[in-house]
Amino acid sequence: MAEGPGRSAAIAEGRRWGELVVVGGAPEAEELLVGLLYEQGALGLWQEGATLRAYFPSDADLVACATGLRGRLRALAGPLPGRTLPEIHLGEVKEEAWADVCRLHFRATRISPRLVIAPSWDPVSPVSGQVVITLDPGLAFGTGAHPTTRFCLQVLDRLAPEGKAVLDVGTGSGILAIAAARLGARQVVALDNDPQAISVAAENLAANGVAPRVALHTGGLESVGGTYDLILANLSAPDLLKLRPDFLRRLVPGGTLVLAGLTLADAPEVRVAYQSAGLRLLAESSEDGWVGLAFEPAAWPAT
Repeated sequence: MAEGPGRSAAIAEGRRWGELVVVGGAPEAEELLVGLLYEQGALGLWQEGATLRAYFPSDADLVACATGLRGRLRALAGPLPGRTLPEIHLGEVKEEAWADVCRLHFRATRISPRLVIAPSWDPVSPVSGQVVITLDPGLAFGTGAHPTTRFCLQVLDRLAPEGKAVLDVGTGSGILAIAAARLGARQVVALDNDPQAISVAAENLAANGVAPRVALHTGGLESVGGTYDLILANLSAPDLLKLRPDFLRRLVPGGTLVLAGLTLADAPEVRVAYQSAGLRLLAESSEDGWVGLAFEPAAWPAT
């Protein structure tokens, strides 16, 4: 599994990233390890058999991340005889190396009836009604390869955003904003707390010809105003719980709220929190230990 942005300036600059390698984890613990690595701040993951490689910004304290990961694993393992913890190694990698590996594995993929994600090295000519988004993997979140991103894209396509106002919270690579614009949304606002992510998103918007149609903001929800027909939030469970009142204020009557980035353990609390606020669960997806939820006070569109 890998996640990453489109044509990041970091690739051209030869940026280095911290690498934390986990070797020998039990297959049944894979979903847990993935969740813990993202919890420690990983921006991207790559799996090779029983080895998980997690990538962090070069200024991240990998020793502290490894210590935190070991502590969580020990606590979760408990006093079980014969339980062996996986090995953890630290290193450094150039983003070019990540991109080279991605070229071997990342090909054009049909995500939904209308949406296809294609890297520049595997171009696709769209058939009638199809939308092709060009995105090259790097290390910022969001290529469509991850289950949470894919869920958001599939719901976005099904909801038919033509003529609607769309808010993308935690835009990462900008993939959801690009898809909304290409599918005909009348207004798209995308925001992220990470300036580097906004820079990457801006490049990807331009590469897909939708830069003039998407308003990018660096910061949180307080940086934007207005109300929206569709809100997409691919964030962690604590963020989704904290932002619930803000989402509800910005959702128009009959609007749809799509939440992703949840682990199997996190999903029940988030689901109950939003249902208790008067929203009805319209769709739920679970894949590879990740959960996506869609809520709306109105009826789900017919398929």
